[in-house]
Amino acid sequence: LWFFESECDEPSRRLVQQKFAEGHFVQDQGAIGIDLSPYKLGFAMFLKSDGNGLYITKDLELLRRKFADPAVTSSIVVVDQRQKLHFQQLYKTAELIGYPQATKSSTLLYETVNTADGKPFSSRSMNGLRLLELRVAMENKVTQDYLERYRGTWSDADIAETAKQVTIGALKYGMLRVDNSTQVTFVLDEWLKLDGDTGPYLQYMHARCCNIIEKQGSPIAGGNICFEAAEERALLFHLSRFNEFAHQSAAHQRPSVVAGYLYDLAKAFNRFYEACPIRSSEGDLRNSRLCLVQASAKVMKEGLALLGIPAPSRM
Repeated sequence: LWFFESECDEPSRRLVQQKFAEGHFVQDQGAIGIDLSPYKLGFAMFLKSDGNGLYITKDLELLRRKFADPAVTSSIVVVDQRQKLHFQQLYKTAELIGYPQATKSSTLLYETVNTADGKPFSSRSMNGLRLLELRVAMENKVTQDYLERYRGTWSDADIAETAKQVTIGALKYGMLRVDNSTQVTFVLDEWLKLDGDTGPYLQYMHARCCNIIEKQGSPIAGGNICFEAAEERALLFHLSRFNEFAHQSAAHQRPSVVAGYLYDLAKAFNRFYEACPIRSSEGDLRNSRLCLVQASAKVMKEGLALLGIPAPSRM
């Protein structure tokens, strides 16, 4: 479902005028608003003296529209923590004017995204690249640093698509790997590394798993599951806890929980891969290790999907 704030300007002003006529709002020197001081939220203005609305005016109409659709059961607004008072005033106003859906609305506040020198990115001050410009710059760097060697083997379309997927992974994971109450520092080269706590590192681990399975050439044979090394058992145990971490992440609205789980999964897989050779193993042991690789790829792909990150099958 899509709801557009840009469509709410005129309807939002009519809504405020209607609620003013019903006695929910007050007028002061031509401006219309509501006194929220009993709730320690100050005075919220909804119409200026010239009749124009503000951001909160359109947000009130937007809230009404969302819950006019029966498919919407809750609303979580992801927003800069500096907008906390704005939304507290919005939800309290909605509650006071008779919108029960206010209790089904909440905000997920996040800290600022900063440049390397610690200054928050701001579209108004233009102290950073626009998102489209940034994405193009990152895709070009991914292509140059990681994918150019496949030119002639991969199609140009495959290279471009993989560069796009890795860029999305770098941006989304860089934002989601830290708790939303922690400031984020954007450093392009760091976010694009194929090692360390980055999106491309997790995507590369998934691609490595896919490559191992592809080289197998035939379906994994059935047999008894057997493990010899501690690294195998540690990886298996970590895989078994995926649902636990996913539910915890959803319950607390903290995607960083899933991100942290996936980073630990990648590290556990690499320890397993270094300690437990697959090609030189035989029989049930080989098949057991291949099953671990297959399960690791599946869990990594599903975990990345929860974060809105694609999982390339090759990199």
